[in-house]
Amino acid sequence: MEVLFWGVRHLKKTQMMMINSPQVSIECAKAFLISDIIKDAKANANFSNAIKTIELQLPTNLEYASPLTIKMMDHRKLGINVFAGIFIKHLKLFLWNPVTSEEREDLLMGRIHFESQANDVDEMEIDDSQTKLKQNKPHMIFTPQNCFCRTSQMNKLVKKTSQIRCICKKTRWQKFRQAFNKKKIICPCLDEYKEEVDAIQKEHKKTCACCRNVFEKLRHVTSGKDQKNRFCAAFLGLFKSSCFGGKCECCKKVAEKIKNICSETGNRCTFCQKICGKLFKKNEKEGDDQFDDSYDNSDYDWWTKYYTSMEPEPTTNERLSIRKKYRLKIFSRELESLSEFSRLEDILMSFPMFKGKRTGDEIIDKEMKTAVFKGGIKIYRWPPPPGVKHVNRSGLPLINGYFSHYPSNNPVHFVMRVYCVKALNLPPKDLNGKCDPYLLVRLNEKVMDDKDNYRPRDLNPVFGRMFEFNGTFPKDHNLIVQIWDMDVTTGDDLIGETTIDVENRIYTDHRASCGLPEFYEETGYCAWRDQMKPSLILKRLCKEWSLPTEEYDVTSVRVCSKVFESPHYESSGDDNIDKEAKALYALRNWHEVPYVGCRMVPEHVETRSLYHPKKAHVEQGKLQLWIDIFSSRNLPPPKAVDIFIKPPVNYELRVTIWNTADVLLQEDDFFTGQKKSDIFVKGFLLGHENVQSTDVHYRSLTGEGNFNWRFIFPMEYLPNEDKTVIYRKEGVFESKKKDVKYPCRLNLQVWENDTFSKDDFLGTLSLDLSHMPRGSKGPEECSLNIIEPRVPHINIFRKKRLRGWWPFKGNDLDGNLTIVGKVEVEFEMMTAEEAEKSPAGLARNGPQALPEPNF
Repeated sequence: MEVLFWGVRHLKKTQMMMINSPQVSIECAKAFLISDIIKDAKANANFSNAIKTIELQLPTNLEYASPLTIKMMDHRKLGINVFAGIFIKHLKLFLWNPVTSEEREDLLMGRIHFESQANDVDEMEIDDSQTKLKQNKPHMIFTPQNCFCRTSQMNKLVKKTSQIRCICKKTRWQKFRQAFNKKKIICPCLDEYKEEVDAIQKEHKKTCACCRNVFEKLRHVTSGKDQKNRFCAAFLGLFKSSCFGGKCECCKKVAEKIKNICSETGNRCTFCQKICGKLFKKNEKEGDDQFDDSYDNSDYDWWTKYYTSMEPEPTTNERLSIRKKYRLKIFSRELESLSEFSRLEDILMSFPMFKGKRTGDEIIDKEMKTAVFKGGIKIYRWPPPPGVKHVNRSGLPLINGYFSHYPSNNPVHFVMRVYCVKALNLPPKDLNGKCDPYLLVRLNEKVMDDKDNYRPRDLNPVFGRMFEFNGTFPKDHNLIVQIWDMDVTTGDDLIGETTIDVENRIYTDHRASCGLPEFYEETGYCAWRDQMKPSLILKRLCKEWSLPTEEYDVTSVRVCSKVFESPHYESSGDDNIDKEAKALYALRNWHEVPYVGCRMVPEHVETRSLYHPKKAHVEQGKLQLWIDIFSSRNLPPPKAVDIFIKPPVNYELRVTIWNTADVLLQEDDFFTGQKKSDIFVKGFLLGHENVQSTDVHYRSLTGEGNFNWRFIFPMEYLPNEDKTVIYRKEGVFESKKKDVKYPCRLNLQVWENDTFSKDDFLGTLSLDLSHMPRGSKGPEECSLNIIEPRVPHINIFRKKRLRGWWPFKGNDLDGNLTIVGKVEVEFEMMTAEEAEKSPAGLARNGPQALPEPNF
């Protein structure tokens, strides 16, 4: 049994005095392992001589083994030893099966299937009757030396079929192999390879499972011609993501080569000619069908990424703007409660010490807890058989200990930044059913409060605050974030608090100190914010786990037997940036590395529950935050993320209604009986009470209307959230207004005017101002297709001025959804300063008066 005596935390009073000189002893199978005595826990609560071992005699069937007992004693003056607490656990959680260096090499190369060890099993899943101390029997994968995948003939065949390269640098052979997994495709042009495939298969009768699958797929490609149409569809799908000489630099270089190969292939069979024609047709339409990203990088900040992450995940084929490309992970629970990150106890486990038997009641057990012992325990078979040399997970000789590669428990200086985003569902504390929350953050004796920036009358406040601390482990290991209710006449009330173990976020293989973003950027609001670049982190990981040096290829990076290649990789033209992007993709998928891999913590926001000390079982709302921790020993900490809430920008939207066409005619003329309509148009911003209307165009017999009418909508716009803000009183007796946010959307409606009854609604047009579809040049080209989600869009806040025709949607006389009219509109977006310099009047009034329409 090998034990890592790291330290003790959360010391409390026992027998009227605070625990200050603790000593931990571990009993297992009538053997005792005792730690050193901590002389002064207030100054340094870590043990010296952290790693100790002892040999045990355990039964083969652990059902008959005694449990592992951890006991803590407090050494006081005059030789008095006081019992401070005890913890009892089953042995199975600490079992580990050692491996030899050869077995570890096979595990890393994927030749042996790695099974989860016993210490990964949750406490509730332990079955003592099935517990055995024995070595795992790994599953071997048969790979003969003369296998098809190891021969030069395979490489020759690949070269022959590697004629076309797309933007992601994958050959046609690789693309074919990916498509094989989904559908059977056949091309007459590949018949010449059939004989070579059959010859290689006869020569190599013993093949592994992967090669047998390749042979089976190749036979579908090179035999039969009864599924030619399916082949055409599959082949086109291979190149669906390529732009073929569009905006990508790497694709421009190979555009001519692709055309030449396609034209040569097109002369060989009718099916390839069909494919060739469609590819060229796509290339010709590339310029008109480009996606217009309606945002600029200056419009973004961290809140843009946050609110984008709250939206549903886009579909695979959906084209994304830059604004929707970058996301982070929003966890609905605390980070340390997630099993995918081993609850952040993969290196340091926490053992609570109780003075007495636990009752199962959290409140009573919390009062009985006197301390927390931090460390690690491993039990493995020893000594090894003669001539066998075992190694630990990092590849070091096991004779030096399982924990030999662990970091030391010496004091460490660090810089910590606490980013508090927002609170959710806080309980009311005032008579008006609201509360005035503000933040208070405590790290040991260091306290920071944000009382000056309290949020009045808000149960879901958005804080957007950052607190920075300088601390030292193990003294500053516990972070407490509190939310208080500010009161003027009485004392402030504590709403709730959450406690975070900062130390476990540093000492973990999951790298919880700073989350990994999805994409690597050097500038902008998504710039890399860690001390070390991804390539340096990957290099240190390989060195830490005694792995071969990583190997970078054109589009991928190789670690041991695993090749990491992002399906969304695009070259930036800078080799250094491309290297960091490939390394970052490997880090985000580090759990795919056999044996030593684990899931890295991504860039995230965690949602933590708040509790009041006097109401332990009642949740007092939630708090969303994240923490970045940087070592202050070597490199300076990077620039902090700006999450300050920016104020809204004042804009003025001017909408000029020029004409309408093809408006639905519902009324019959009283004298002639002809179909006619008295048309007018309404406009308003979503959530705003400012509703404006044009005058009425009477007796339109063709659906045409002429207005020359101007709407003016002042607004306050939040670019990072893409919403408008209005201020309203929530009640009659409220003295102050509260801000309410709505999507930035303009609604235009066409109506039928009635003299003696209510006006009839005909149709509507809803336009997202930051993501507007382009209008048509005339009413003839205007249709519902121009407002489809996948058409090019523009941002009116950047375009400033736009004019065109858009369709009204509504129900026809039979109740079917169709076009009920078309409107010619001109949009002009101006800031408040620009509008003040160039004023304009409502309707047709001056300044900048509009002419009367000519009927």
